[in-house]
Amino acid sequence: MTDSVNVQSIPALADFRAALATFGEAVNRVLDECDLEVRRTVQWVMHDAPAFWRAQVRRAMDDVAFARNDLNRAEQAIFDGQRPTCYQQKKALEAAKTRLRRAEEKMEAVRRHAGTIQKETGEYAVRMAQLREVLCTRIPVAMALLGRMIDALEAYAALEAPEAYRPVQAAPAVGLAPATSETQTGVSKESRTKDQTGPS
Repeated sequence: MTDSVNVQSIPALADFRAALATFGEAVNRVLDECDLEVRRTVQWVMHDAPAFWRAQVRRAMDDVAFARNDLNRAEQAIFDGQRPTCYQQKKALEAAKTRLRRAEEKMEAVRRHAGTIQKETGEYAVRMAQLREVLCTRIPVAMALLGRMIDALEAYAALEAPEAYRPVQAAPAVGLAPATSETQTGVSKESRTKDQTGPS
């Protein structure tokens, strides 16, 4: 396994580092919202709901007692030598009993689910603690590592090539002028004159 990497773009690393920071902040906000909802649910199931349904049970019991007394009074009454059917009173008593049974069932359900939610919130707290540990420790470590990588790459990119590795440029000739047609012509004339006169 090699430790080298092929970096094509330093700005891409910087963008990734910024995106990682944004991700960490967004996840933290979501976790805070989840924690708030969990606390609200636990508060309702463990405290508010039991108190609410206990009050509903007491109210339903009072309604049953009132409806029963009303039925007893109606049954004892005689109109024109006949006892009434007490249909309305019996119907009211059955309705009160139905409300009482419903309230008792709800109170029992709340009691049953209270144990379940305690277990589930415990597991939730463990998992969220693990995730927060990643957000609070590992992401900052990764961001610091990326920052050092970016600094090192930028410093490396700013370096100049050593003298031995720079391309060699051809130096212009010093003291030499290119031959022209005039100089060539002069040489030819001088040579012909010497040839004609001969040695002195």
